[in-house]
Amino acid sequence: MMTVVGLLFVVAGCGGPEPAPPTPAPTGAAGAASYLAALGAIDPALVTDPDRAVSRGKNVCLDLEAGKERATVVSNAAARFDGGSVAVDAAKAERIVAAIESSGFCSQQ
Repeated sequence: MMTVVGLLFVVAGCGGPEPAPPTPAPTGAAGAASYLAALGAIDPALVTDPDRAVSRGKNVCLDLEAGKERATVVSNAAARFDGGSVAVDAAKAERIVAAIESSGFCSQQ
């Protein structure tokens, strides 16, 4: 009787190419430009006064850096960005906070 012995080779990481490392968020002027572009994509009225948008964004950065609860950061963002020609509800405020985080805007403050 013949015995067949099979070998199983397990190679770590086989099954596809390695994922690309995450792209770092832009910083400095690029971070501000990225932040303003992201706000404009959420609602163009958010960037009709770029100085106001930057000022409000800096306040959100302070909340994030202070380690405030996410719900508080979002609620504060809604209060800060609401008014004038734009209405900001909780869903829009969440998108604003996410745009601030992903743009690298806080790292330049």
